[in-house]
Amino acid sequence: MIKKRVRKRRRKNRGSWLKPLAGFLLMAVFLSLVPGLVRADKEKELVIFNDGDGSKREVVYAKLDASGKVAQIYVVNHFYPQSKMTLTDYGDYESVVQLTGSVPPVQQGSVVTMEGVEGHYYYQGNMRTKQLPWNFRISYRLDGAEVQPETLSGISGHLEMELAITRNQAVDPSFFEHYALQISIPIDPDRVLMRAASEGFLVSSAGIEQEINYIVLPGQETMIRLVMEVRDFAMGQITLAGVLLAFDVDLSDMEEELEPLDQLSDGIAEFAKGTAQLKKGYSDLLAAFREIKSGAGELADGGRKLQEGVGELGKGARTLLDEGNKLKKGSKQILDGLTMITDNLPARDQIDSLDLPEFGEEDLERLNEAREYIEALGRVLEMLAGYESELEELRNVLQELIELIRELDLPEAEELPETADGWKSYLEEKFDLVVPLPEEVYDQLARLGRIANQLGLLKDLLEILSDLMESLPDLDMSASEMIEEIKILLDKAEEILAMIETAGPMIGQVGDLIDGLFELQRGYAELHRGLTRYIDEGVGGLVEGIEGSQGQPGLSSGTAEYVGGVSQLKDGLDQYYSDGLVPFGKGLGQLDSGASRMRDETSGLRALFEEAIREKLDEFSNEGFETVSFVSDQNKKVASVQFVFMTEEIPPSQG
Repeated sequence: MIKKRVRKRRRKNRGSWLKPLAGFLLMAVFLSLVPGLVRADKEKELVIFNDGDGSKREVVYAKLDASGKVAQIYVVNHFYPQSKMTLTDYGDYESVVQLTGSVPPVQQGSVVTMEGVEGHYYYQGNMRTKQLPWNFRISYRLDGAEVQPETLSGISGHLEMELAITRNQAVDPSFFEHYALQISIPIDPDRVLMRAASEGFLVSSAGIEQEINYIVLPGQETMIRLVMEVRDFAMGQITLAGVLLAFDVDLSDMEEELEPLDQLSDGIAEFAKGTAQLKKGYSDLLAAFREIKSGAGELADGGRKLQEGVGELGKGARTLLDEGNKLKKGSKQILDGLTMITDNLPARDQIDSLDLPEFGEEDLERLNEAREYIEALGRVLEMLAGYESELEELRNVLQELIELIRELDLPEAEELPETADGWKSYLEEKFDLVVPLPEEVYDQLARLGRIANQLGLLKDLLEILSDLMESLPDLDMSASEMIEEIKILLDKAEEILAMIETAGPMIGQVGDLIDGLFELQRGYAELHRGLTRYIDEGVGGLVEGIEGSQGQPGLSSGTAEYVGGVSQLKDGLDQYYSDGLVPFGKGLGQLDSGASRMRDETSGLRALFEEAIREKLDEFSNEGFETVSFVSDQNKKVASVQFVFMTEEIPPSQG
């Protein structure tokens, strides 16, 4: 139904939120009790009427035209003196009319005198003013177009009527503030089919006609709207009666209505308890998230150190490979020279029957070159040993990063949607969620999805680091081991040279010399094979592992991928923490504070409502209100004032 727009009057000291709610509740109670406000099973206190000598009652009648404009106001004044007495009344009348008795009222200006009156006495005063406590405006629209009331007789179509009621600022406000309006709108069911009406009406029957009845509580301005389908339209007089509202409601009879307030108080308390638990849980979540964020920072720092180390190691390994290839070539030449020497030597058992070999300058030069080269090779291998330590440090960095990721203990989870639309489809498919959630919830879930997937990226990074660790080469022979071999060979070469230089071709020492040369050649051949494997497989494998090969990424690109991923993860965690979790936590804190405040303010909600209802009842019951005359403030003894207004009818068509 079309809602009635109501503007409440403002009152001082009515700031409590309970009072408007109590007003609505009281209105519902009032409408449910009309007209049976007084319960037969309850004894009520007696109300003493002010019927003393000289007191009077006023009934204010007004004729309104069909648009609500005041045409005439007259007042019926009623006196009931128990013995003969002269009555004096006041009012700004155009004229006065005797209605009962034998004594005519005598008007002199604003004073009306009646002499020797006894018993019931009525007279009518026709007022000069056309001002009522309320302004009425009635308008009509036929098929969407505004029409004048005088043109409505006999019309057919879609008719809308609006009755606007506002306060008249030119009249004493006490009537508007304390009097309720009872409005009766006659409806002929043979001519009118009701389509809609402002809420709050009661339907009653009056003969063959029906009436739409409204009650407008004191102090209210309102708009009543009716929507009708009419045929050969006509409507009787609309009646508006203003009465001083007085009724009594026993709150003990409202136990059933007030009982849910206790449940509401308990529910709010549980809600506040839940928000407190939620806040604590969220604080724990923030603490855990900060640990993950800190771990991501450590990963990023470690990744940068790893990238720097890989870069330096790559440069050194490339230089080492280039120098190693040269070293390998020189070593081959020395080996060939030693081999040439040993190839010309006889076997040990042939020494006695053969001419003794002579060592020329060229042979001695080759032996000296071999000794010098072995010394240089030792120095180079000492440098290689330094790179081996760097390689070991690189292994340690990788192992630390792997352990750091494993310590995060990330849960296994499927990939989650990263968009609001994706979450809508995901929840509908996964949980049959057909009732849509607020858009803010979908946005928050999308951000959680992105961060969850980034946490999944850590597992990918763990695999990358493990692959990098496995790609680091294991050398069959370390540089340190080759250095030890070189020392042995160097000692052997020194021994042979000394033997040649000091002893010469002495028969007794030739056998030892030949054995030494063969032993030197064999040792150096083994050293050369180890050096070749070290350069080709070890250093070369290290370079390939760092730089990569065709179709296979190396340590350098893998480290760059790792650093990029972990940096992206850290940035995402930082942004989500600052832009998402922290503001949400503040909002949750406000929610917890608000819930606690609401719990405190609604504790004992029933008692608060009962108190507020009693205050509203006091307003509507007009307790302590002293009735004043509508006609003149000079009339002091006024028992009651009532208002009855009637509009012109819209007569049936004469055609």
